Amino acid sequence: FYHFAISDKEKEALALVAKGYSFKEIAHELRVSHSAIEKRILPLYKRFDLKSLTHLVSFAYDNSILP
Repeated sequence: FYHFAISDKEKEALALVAKGYSFKEIAHELRVSHSAIEKRILPLYKRFDLKSLTHLVSFAYDNSILP
């Protein structure tokens, strides 16, 4: 079993993406800048070799990153 490392802040933002929130909505919800959300989510594409936000969410559920 391989454990995928993801920070609590990344997981918090990713959970909101999975609920359908836009980056702008997530930034408002978490009281941070839009660019802060981009810096939490976009690097995950490269880390897990993914091509899209939809794929990232699916990957997160399939690998128990999100419950």
